[in-house]
Amino acid sequence: MNYVNDKNIRSLIAKTDFICFVAFIGDEVVGGLTGYELLMYDQEGSSMYLYDLTVDKNYQRHGIGSNLVGELMIKRYKGFICSS
Repeated sequence: MNYVNDKNIRSLIAKTDFICFVAFIGDEVVGGLTGYELLMYDQEGSSMYLYDLTVDKNYQRHGIGSNLVGELMIKRYKGFICSS
């Protein structure tokens, strides 16, 4: 069953405040992470918020989710995202 709205996905991917990481084993998608960059209201700058994290049940407890979160943190702290 397809739970993804193609129009919404295209719109999200075009946004600079949306981030998506996908985990593959070979050609198989086994996990994913989405997040949003939101402007802070109490200070200058922005923060990255993890919105969704999922790993196929057959691949859970193998560090895939942790690696996805780790990639998000690395990209954030190296300034690839949320550089404001």
